[in-house]
Amino acid sequence: MAIITISRGSYSRGKEVAEKVAEKLGYDCIGREALLEASIEYDVPEVRIGRGAYDAPSVLDRFTGGKERYIAYIQAAVTSHVRKDNVVYHGLAGQFLLPGVAHVLKVRIIAPLEYRVKVVTERDNVSEQKAISILRRGDEERLRWTKKLFLIDQRDSSLYDLVLNIDKCTVEDAANTICYVAGFKGFQATPESQKAMDDLYLACEVRARLIDMKPDVEVTADGGIVVVKTVAHGAQAANITRDIKRIAENVPGVSEVRVQMIGLASLD
Repeated sequence: MAIITISRGSYSRGKEVAEKVAEKLGYDCIGREALLEASIEYDVPEVRIGRGAYDAPSVLDRFTGGKERYIAYIQAAVTSHVRKDNVVYHGLAGQFLLPGVAHVLKVRIIAPLEYRVKVVTERDNVSEQKAISILRRGDEERLRWTKKLFLIDQRDSSLYDLVLNIDKCTVEDAANTICYVAGFKGFQATPESQKAMDDLYLACEVRARLIDMKPDVEVTADGGIVVVKTVAHGAQAANITRDIKRIAENVPGVSEVRVQMIGLASLD
């Protein structure tokens, strides 16, 4: 049983591959649904989250703690979906949203420009020059986003366990390869990796609830014990600690909350 994340460039048939893998394995297939869930769960307009995946990164600078809030909401929604395993996720930045979970198979689907140009011209009925313009703009925006949000280049093959060139195989071939690799022992859930997933899920849930109040919070979890780190000075520290505990203690699964003021004494 595994979690499979599929990253893809524009017009590289990654969504088709993801759906075929899910069909073959009997897994759930999640994409934009996570964005919709985040918009409902955290009362953020879906159009803002949806556009955020493709528009210029400056859209995040229009509201306080934009980058931190965006990641917190999406990560909470994604971890909520995938924590039970048997999931293929092909939405925004799945490979970067599940750190420390060993049974995640991270896949990248690539295709050369010539292949993608052909797909665009046939699918959208546009000229070759227009197709090239569409692809270059999309590639540039995706690259800016991953650098803005995660400080990495999503084209770096070392970030993935498996990279497939869709120009060299069919969607069926790609899906069969992914299914085969997903059966490797290293991508099967263990008690340790499942605990890591559960802890990540809980930490993300708590952070999403706190992010409006304190965009700079760092949250970790270990078996129900949640540690929240943030910065506050003087008389603010006691009030912020109280508010953090009040919010975090109401998240299902939290048994204890410990607040640490970075650079100051811990306030438990």
